[in-house]
Amino acid sequence: MADTDHAARLSERQAQLAADRPSERECRIAGCTTRHRRHLFACRAHWRALPFHLRDAVFAAYRTEGVLSNAYLQAAENAEAYLENRDAEDVGEVFA
Repeated sequence: MADTDHAARLSERQAQLAADRPSERECRIAGCTTRHRRHLFACRAHWRALPFHLRDAVFAAYRTEGVLSNAYLQAAENAEAYLENRDAEDVGEVFA
């Protein structure tokens, strides 16, 4: 019976922690305020703007090694740099 009480208290605590944590966050790309689900890399527009090889690198590192791995951090950094450079070029074209 003590195990059952402990399991019930533990599951209540886990539910409380999950409720306190926001389920959405802002896109990681500088200047984008679009909100998306927490487990996604970026907002839909920025994710789809990535070339397939960068998307594949981010997803493969996420799936095999996790978000704290060096491979994921490097893939994410490459993807962010690509998107930020692309966005900067788009702004330059508008004001040119």
